[in-house]
Amino acid sequence: MRKSLQVLPAAAAAALLVSCGGGGEDPPAPAFMGKPVASGVNSAILAPQAAIRQPLAQAAIPTPDQVMDWGEQNFPQFFPPHQVSAFFSPYLYRYYPQTNIYLAVNGELVQLYGPDTFGPNIITVGALSDFTCLVFPQSCQPSTPEPPPDDPYY
Repeated sequence: MRKSLQVLPAAAAAALLVSCGGGGEDPPAPAFMGKPVASGVNSAILAPQAAIRQPLAQAAIPTPDQVMDWGEQNFPQFFPPHQVSAFFSPYLYRYYPQTNIYLAVNGELVQLYGPDTFGPNIITVGALSDFTCLVFPQSCQPSTPEPPPDDPYY
């Protein structure tokens, strides 16, 4: 993983934010369309937030806009100010000109591109379902850690 991902694990989760839009000019087409995507899902980014809760069986998967809104609310230093979502196949995205960061959803994958912050590749933060407990905390229960198999005191 990139060094920047180790330093900014919460920042990547913030990239998943979606918010409602206002009027104004359309954001520019994403510059990351021709950029390589880092292989695999970086689950370490979500681990600090998502590992402590598990979704209930009937919990709804958040929409791309709900995830991006959550990100804007929780990580305003990366996603200022609220932006309108745009579509450039296959991405539903938001561009934040103040930080030069794109927050996008490609199918079910939440992705970030911010060459000044996250490096030259697109970063896959996780699936929309990975954000269920972050976006809808009331739909989740605390996880119960598994006892170590050899621990007689647990």
